[in-house]
Amino acid sequence: MAAHRKATLGSVKPSANRWKAMYERQNQRHVPGHTFSTPELAWAWLRSEQTLIDRGDWTPPATRRLEQEAAEQRETETSIHFGAYARDWITNRTTPRGTPLAPRTVSEYHAYLDGPLADFAGRQLAGVTRADVKAWWQRLADKPRYRHHAYAFAKSVFKAGVKEGLIEANPWDVDNAARVVLQTPKAVRATMINDLTPDDVQRLADATRPGQWQALVLLLAWTGLRPGEAFGLQRRDVKVSYIDGTPSWRIHVARAVSRSRTPEGTRVDTIGLPKTLESIRHVWLPPHLVPVMQDHLDHFAQSGPEGLVFPSTNETLPFATTQQVAGTTGKQRRDRKGGKVRPPSGFTGARESIGMPGLRLYDLRHWARRILLSAGMGELAVEQYMGHRLPAVQGAYAVLDPRQVWPVMLRCSELAGWAPAETAPTAAVADAGLLNGMNAGQLAAVVGAMSPEQLAVFVPTLSPDALARLMGNRSRM
Repeated sequence: MAAHRKATLGSVKPSANRWKAMYERQNQRHVPGHTFSTPELAWAWLRSEQTLIDRGDWTPPATRRLEQEAAEQRETETSIHFGAYARDWITNRTTPRGTPLAPRTVSEYHAYLDGPLADFAGRQLAGVTRADVKAWWQRLADKPRYRHHAYAFAKSVFKAGVKEGLIEANPWDVDNAARVVLQTPKAVRATMINDLTPDDVQRLADATRPGQWQALVLLLAWTGLRPGEAFGLQRRDVKVSYIDGTPSWRIHVARAVSRSRTPEGTRVDTIGLPKTLESIRHVWLPPHLVPVMQDHLDHFAQSGPEGLVFPSTNETLPFATTQQVAGTTGKQRRDRKGGKVRPPSGFTGARESIGMPGLRLYDLRHWARRILLSAGMGELAVEQYMGHRLPAVQGAYAVLDPRQVWPVMLRCSELAGWAPAETAPTAAVADAGLLNGMNAGQLAAVVGAMSPEQLAVFVPTLSPDALARLMGNRSRM
């Protein structure tokens, strides 16, 4: 064994068909952290340790092993590709209320990775520089809104990488990138919404595919519902009641339809919770809209308590879409025989007919806020009524009093030129489907507001089951 010794440091010993090396320095025993297959390799390690000592570069082997492991770990972490890390981030991301991302949001994020951010998807997180991001930002100058949303997503993903220690700084730091460039200046759109009158709204509704979407346009304009919330309404969400003989319909907003795409690109419409927790709420229908809504329920809504109030006009789609309401532009509608351009249809044609071609369907929600304020509803109450998230302190204590809402609904109808009839046509506007779907308490409330003449018309519309619920409730009272 001594013949093979080629180092003056330490010793080599056999250990279970392998060889161990060790030496002492600074009153500590040092080992390589592993054994060797031959004694020559063990002595070679000792010689390399002696060389480090002679050069003055020596540090304890255990310290070097820890540094090597840390370096390998950093190399592994920094080799994570942006695309893989972003998709994992999407999967595990939760909303402020602790729920997974909505299907539509997930679809949009994946679309960014496959679209404007595709060049970064295969690159390492640590390999993306601020110069790269700035060059990307300039290349997409012709798509400002799409670029803004993709930028915000990427910045959030890299922010998570910084927080986890995978990268030192976030390269998504372009000056003024957070600023949204509006296609229509805010002042111009605000003026257009302010110029819209109740008469304009009625003409807009009348011209939007008469009958099919008339009630929808009026509902969005006078209640402030989001289109997706309206598409998610079911018959059971419409509650019929009366105040002083005047129909006071209440709508429960508990669902919303959203659109997303699968990884394969297939469009999927799903129904789930509204945009925010605060969006689950009740809104009231101004009485002048009751006849229109009643007519819509009679002729266009699906049957049954869970039937959609605004079903799709396309049998292949489960829910209505804003595209169906919008109709087509003039360029899309060509006469099959002569190839001539036909006038635009749907909401697209209706907005042109009232001289507001730039009006969006969502602008009706903004108009609703303005009209509610004009009718006397307070600022804080309007925010709650619209389903907006309030500041922390106000949100903790503010409560919307339904008794304060009804006078506002009456005032809204007055702004539309409505006046209450001397004898409210309670039974005439009662929807048999809604009445038969009510529980005993709701039926009792409706009956209690009726005159004997109205009861004579109302009672025959009840199903045997509904009549039994009503009689059972009255017998318990």
